[in-house]
Amino acid sequence: MAEKSDKSDKVSIESHSSAVQLKKQLGLWNGVAMIVGIIVGSGIFVSPKGVLLEAGSVGSCLLVWAIAGALCGVGAMCYAELGTCITASGADYSYIMNSYGNLP
Repeated sequence: MAEKSDKSDKVSIESHSSAVQLKKQLGLWNGVAMIVGIIVGSGIFVSPKGVLLEAGSVGSCLLVWAIAGALCGVGAMCYAELGTCITASGADYSYIMNSYGNLP
């Protein structure tokens, strides 16, 4: 059996690019909690009364909430797809930079 060389374990500074990148430190639960907090927010506790008054009945109010929930789900799936396709740190900034390049 051959001995393993320490040279292969060391990474030289020259091999890394000089670009500064953010560290990926968010885990699954951190990401889920942040997305739910962004989507739901505190308005969910205030707006049901307004929706019920505008919709007129409980059934139509629930239908409005179901449609809005489905639209939010589609938006979440779009962000999930972007996150798997564009793996650079920076979320929306990275998506815009990859899509449009440097903006004036």
